[in-house]
Amino acid sequence: MDIICIVLVSMFGFLYYEGRTRIYPKNHIRHLNGIVSQSWGKDIAIVGDVLSLPDTREEKTYVEVEARSLVLSSDTIPVCGRIRVTLGGDVEYGERLILYGRLDSPPPARNPGGFDYRAWLARQNIYNTMSPDSVIKVGENFGNRFILLAAGIRSYIETTIDRNIGGDKGAFLKGITIGERGMIPGEVQEVFRNTGVVHILAVSGLHVGILAAMLFLVIRLFRLPNIVNIMVTSACLIVYAFMTGLRPSVVRATTMSILLMSTFLTERDTDILNTLCVVAFAILIWNPQFLFDVSFQLSFGATAGIIYLYPKIYPLIRVRNRGIDNAIIKPFTVSLSAQAGTTLLAAHYFYRLPVISLIANIFVVPLTGLCIGAGLLLSLVNLLKIDLLSRVFASAVYGVTALTLGTVNLFGKVPYGHFWIGSLSPLFLIFYFILLVSGVNALYYMIKRRVFNPSHRVFVYTVIVFLVLLVSSRLYKIYNREVRVTFMDVGMGNSTLVEMEDNVILMDGGSYHRDIPVSADLLRRKGVKDVSLVFLTSPLSYDIGGLTYILKNFNVKGVALPFIPYHTYAYKKFLYTIKERKIPYRFVAKGDRIGPFTVKNPMGGYYSDIKDVSLVL
Repeated sequence: MDIICIVLVSMFGFLYYEGRTRIYPKNHIRHLNGIVSQSWGKDIAIVGDVLSLPDTREEKTYVEVEARSLVLSSDTIPVCGRIRVTLGGDVEYGERLILYGRLDSPPPARNPGGFDYRAWLARQNIYNTMSPDSVIKVGENFGNRFILLAAGIRSYIETTIDRNIGGDKGAFLKGITIGERGMIPGEVQEVFRNTGVVHILAVSGLHVGILAAMLFLVIRLFRLPNIVNIMVTSACLIVYAFMTGLRPSVVRATTMSILLMSTFLTERDTDILNTLCVVAFAILIWNPQFLFDVSFQLSFGATAGIIYLYPKIYPLIRVRNRGIDNAIIKPFTVSLSAQAGTTLLAAHYFYRLPVISLIANIFVVPLTGLCIGAGLLLSLVNLLKIDLLSRVFASAVYGVTALTLGTVNLFGKVPYGHFWIGSLSPLFLIFYFILLVSGVNALYYMIKRRVFNPSHRVFVYTVIVFLVLLVSSRLYKIYNREVRVTFMDVGMGNSTLVEMEDNVILMDGGSYHRDIPVSADLLRRKGVKDVSLVFLTSPLSYDIGGLTYILKNFNVKGVALPFIPYHTYAYKKFLYTIKERKIPYRFVAKGDRIGPFTVKNPMGGYYSDIKDVSLVL
């Protein structure tokens, strides 16, 4: 009977997913790309409403616009569907816009394992993008009234933080309080990733839990009835969820917090794991594509880890000293349980294993709670319009924020705090979670109850199969002599990766116009730490830009390049980095041999055209 139920539920889930992701009305905007492309050169306009909170990043603002009508010359076609629009100016939720420009389909992944922008937008039911040539605002307040209220509160908090804090610290504070992380510098985000506390930057269940606890405790000081306390706290959490854009992790945490608080009224025990499953099911009914969302997976992974693993790990390491137990052992166990549920899953997406995160989270999470509380309280104090009080409080908030960022930077400088391991296979992750659950269960029953249960058998069998697959994979890599060549799509420029036996050779690095070059991202995904040889074929910036990043962040054992009399800025920076890192390098010309490669060009001498000195192998 259980198997039949599982099969029926699985079939329902599959059919529901297909229906929600593949069946759209005939007038949906995704069906009209052909009409728009045939009308290229004519006046094209889309009338739509801004139905997402603006995502501001440097000089650009991204919003989701619900299309209402499409205007082609003199024809107006009623349409529906969301478009991701890139704007240069400010817009607000609920405004009605007329967008003049070209409607595009999002680009797919350009390289193996690279970021798939099209799939990412599709998970949000968005199938078109637009960077309009001009925008006309024709109305406002077309959105949901409740969301308009939440958006107004969010805008006020954002303005207050900008005016009183500002800079990188203000950007960080906005990121952790209202989810506005677009202005956090890339280097700051990289430190958070290396330290394993990047989840702090994305408003999630942690932030909702901190806010719920603060609200519940503060309201209890007024000795109000529990039902009033719960209703006020729940209302504030719902407003906060809308303020942060209804992210899956926030919706999950808000729903669970309200359900758990309601148990105070019913005075009944609640199976938290079952509650978590019900919440996950409800979110997937709302939008089944959230299943493939990274934040959804990490949020539920961390929560499930704490709920399931904490009760089994804590009894094994608890101590009799209550002070040490409460101050150290319990926070450590919570951090360990959450990390066990998410670390390798995060490594699968971000290619790194932050071993320092277990300790860093114990210090950073409480400081983050102070920052969130202080940031929201600053907004309340600012309502009093007492300038001196606002400045004093802003100084205190600035200090707490600086302390938090300083703590993260301190952990980020710990040697061997993180390791690059490459992307993990889904099969590896399945084995890991089976081993984790069965291993913890087996250890708990063996030590605390001194009995054996089926978990021991599952654990042993899984270990045997896992070791066989691991050894087989390693032997395949040792005896596999094939040469693998990957030509990367880096836009303007070139970059080629050659893998042969134990050597990794990189030819050019593409341009460097983002936080991490495409070539570096591919090396990280493959788990490459050492690059045997780097070839620079020309001094043009779109070939050399990414290589400078490679030299700084990978163990490059040698560089080969043609003698180039044209000293561009990019070329000078490249040579300076080689000498600074003390990397062996060699100028080559026609006839030289480097390993299996023979140099065919340059011929040597002086050339009037910079392309004539390009390296040809």
